Amino acid sequence: MGGEVELAAKAAGDALAALTEASGALGPPQRFWEAVASGIHYHFLPRTIKQAMAAAEKIRRSGLPEHAYSELDDKLLRAILTNGATEGNGCMQERWANLLANALTDGSARVDRTFPEILNRLEPIEAATLDDLADQANFSQSPEEQEFRPEQLQRAGMDGVGLDNLVGLGLLRYTREMAATSGMISDAGTTVAGASFTNLGWAFVQACRAPSGTEHPAA
Repeated sequence: MGGEVELAAKAAGDALAALTEASGALGPPQRFWEAVASGIHYHFLPRTIKQAMAAAEKIRRSGLPEHAYSELDDKLLRAILTNGATEGNGCMQERWANLLANALTDGSARVDRTFPEILNRLEPIEAATLDDLADQANFSQSPEEQEFRPEQLQRAGMDGVGLDNLVGLGLLRYTREMAATSGMISDAGTTVAGASFTNLGWAFVQACRAPSGTEHPAA
């Protein structure tokens, strides 16, 4: 097993070298990469390599400038690499690669320290629903002003548990209808009418998409 670990570590080092060459963002990365790789089981390193290579290509295609090494958030990068290593779903792996690419480029979508934990807690269908809603968004309005009706929320096959998770993570908020009687509005017996993005949820969706020179407008 020692030989397998050494080969995996060498492959991981080669992958980071390619990422560094493509992005220029990591500066002298070897010590940082060794520290990250030491926390990832060798069984998962191929996924990390794949995501690093995908991120390198996305950075190259974006044409955006790279962050200077001194500006990088080591804690954020470590969280992306270690959490992304255990993801087996192909679409979710792509989101991890996008998150990494955005974290390494200047002028792309903002990547907050909370985003790796949020992505780690999403089911693939929940992440797909967020993407679907973002694609339906009207960019003449802010995300919080747009209400998605139940039929829009259910289009991707989402159920109440998934929606509750998105709301609980602060990515969506439920919109409600209140009964009005005798000219007064009561909060008793309110019903869920739909949902809308929070500012956090909108920023998260953009961070999980490939970096681009032309970003969607945000609130």
